[in-house]
Amino acid sequence: MQVADAASSTSPVRAVAGLSCNIGVASQTCGSGAVEHLASLSEDFGATLSANVSVLPVPGTASVAVANFSGNGASYKGTLNALTLSEAPFPGWGVSGGMLADSVTLSGVLTFSGGGILTGGSLSIVDAAADATVNVVASGSPLTISGVIRQTDNGQTMATFTVDANGNGTITYSNGTTALIIAWQIAG
Repeated sequence: MQVADAASSTSPVRAVAGLSCNIGVASQTCGSGAVEHLASLSEDFGATLSANVSVLPVPGTASVAVANFSGNGASYKGTLNALTLSEAPFPGWGVSGGMLADSVTLSGVLTFSGGGILTGGSLSIVDAAADATVNVVASGSPLTISGVIRQTDNGQTMATFTVDANGNGTITYSNGTTALIIAWQIAG
C-alpha cells in the first residue's frame, strides 16, 4: 500500500508513505518507508524499516512463547524534492535521490508467559552512524533489564545500565559518572 499527502489534488505532494506486510499465524514480515518534503527547511527526509517476527510456543509448555525478531532501518536526507520512495523486493521499500544519513540493525529473542508478560530475553542494536552497539538482557523476577553500550569499531564500553520493567534505574558511563534513568529516559 502506498499513500501520498498533499493539500489538494493540484498541490505538490508533501509526503509519501508505503507499507507491505505478510501476516501469518506464527510469523509476520513487514516493511515500511516514507519521504517528507519540507519546503520550510528546503530539505527532504526519508526512512525505511523492515522487520521479521516469529512467535512459537516453547516445546513441552502450554503457556510460554518465544518471539524471535530481526530488522533493519535507514534514514535519508536530500535537497527539497530530491527524495523518492519506491517499492523494493518484498517487503522492502527504497528511498533514492539523496544520501544515507544513518542505518540500524536489530535482532533479539523475547520470552513471554501465557498471560503475555515479558519474562526474559535479549536484544542487540547496531547504529552505524553513532558507531554504537547496544546489547540488552532481561531476566529475573521481578524483571531486571541490563545493558552495555559499546563503540562498534573497537568494542570499548561506553556505558552500562540497569532498569526495572518500568524503565527506572541507573546508567554508569565509562568515566565512572552515573545518572538516573526515569521511565526509559536519562534524567540529567
